[in-house]
Amino acid sequence: MYGWFFLFMVFNKVKFYLGIVFITLSLIIGKVTIVTFLYYGQFGKYLSVAAYLISWPMLFVGVYWCGKEYINKVNDRVYRNTLNKVKDRLGRNFERVGSNLQRVGKNLSKVKNFKIRKKK
Repeated sequence: MYGWFFLFMVFNKVKFYLGIVFITLSLIIGKVTIVTFLYYGQFGKYLSVAAYLISWPMLFVGVYWCGKEYINKVNDRVYRNTLNKVKDRLGRNFERVGSNLQRVGKNLSKVKNFKIRKKK
């Protein structure tokens, strides 16, 4: 069970770099297909158009993966910084206030577009 979880976590970290590779390959394929479209015959034009059309989904997937992973990292960093600031200000009373925050958090979750991120 832990093996699958480990592979899932590694794949999530790899998605960011794989997205960068997809974006780069998409741009390179797009430029190469423009050149081949201009210089080759009829069959070469069909192949270059097909390769150009395939490069667009690669671009969208790459942008989606990079953006999603980047936003997740930013949200985690903001969550950790906020949690550390709250711990520093509350000090010893953190455990006592923590139970109250959970109770308040349940009520706040009913507010539209308000989400409390749980640590993964």
